[in-house]
Amino acid sequence: MRKTGFIICACLLSAVLTGCSPSAKGGDSISDKEAVSDSAGEHPDDGTIVIPTDSAAAVAEEVTKDNIDDFVELGEYKNLTIEAGENDPIKEGMTVNLSYSGTAAGKPFDGGTVADYELIVGSDSIVEGFEEQLIGHKAGDRVNVTVTFPKDYGNDSLAGKEVVYDVNIKAVYKTSPDIAYAQFLDSCTLKKYPSSLYDHWSKIYLDSYKDMLGSTDEEPGKEEILSAIGMDESMFNDLVQSNIKELLVIESVFGKEGISRDSDEYQAAMKAYLDRYEYRSKEDAVASGMPEDYLTYQVDLKVLQSILIKYEAK
Repeated sequence: MRKTGFIICACLLSAVLTGCSPSAKGGDSISDKEAVSDSAGEHPDDGTIVIPTDSAAAVAEEVTKDNIDDFVELGEYKNLTIEAGENDPIKEGMTVNLSYSGTAAGKPFDGGTVADYELIVGSDSIVEGFEEQLIGHKAGDRVNVTVTFPKDYGNDSLAGKEVVYDVNIKAVYKTSPDIAYAQFLDSCTLKKYPSSLYDHWSKIYLDSYKDMLGSTDEEPGKEEILSAIGMDESMFNDLVQSNIKELLVIESVFGKEGISRDSDEYQAAMKAYLDRYEYRSKEDAVASGMPEDYLTYQVDLKVLQSILIKYEAK
């Protein structure tokens, strides 16, 4: 099933990733100088809402792959406990990675086939009865799951019907890779950040918020824009700093692990993501409306999560 909508904050999170490739030549700047304002301005260092950065300070220095350690300090990412043991059965609260295809009266239906779906068992994310039938199974199992859709289900062709899913359980996690990544990110420290990168992010966010608000008789200022979306200056600054931190953490790990976005490993992750949403190619995804930076960010996260799993504590 194709993804037709994209959360704006997630899209913006990777807006400068293209210029931050670890395969760039030494000394190349990570930030996009052409999109930066002439004046860096004053930026607070009071931390962030989601990811604390209270020791971070804006500086004029630019980030390169050679000096990135001066900007961000990585937490330990080689001894996390993520994946369940080979013979550990699925229990409520665990996360499973699975692919499935459903049939109603023996026939496939639209939206019934999904690849590489991560499900927290017990979250009631899928039709009632689906998740309970996974409990007790293990990674590598193939399971037939039979459910009955509610009579008031929004799709009339499935309402009240029995559906059989062929489920391939590909991996079982003690905790969600997303949660493990968030915990790792929280353990990292943003020590300083380029004021130019902050200005770049601020401009991207404010321009996008203006687009969300629609046209007005007068060009709104920053204070008006933030007020209209229910955000104050402190929240805005926290958001920008948090995203800068995540950007630099991803690049730092990729650099230490020798990950290039041209590598076979990365391209395999890209293909898996495109296949999940039934895109023929990266160009097809972009042409359909998926922002390229959003696509890069999503694949970056998958590759980074695979690194965390590779090094997890046994």
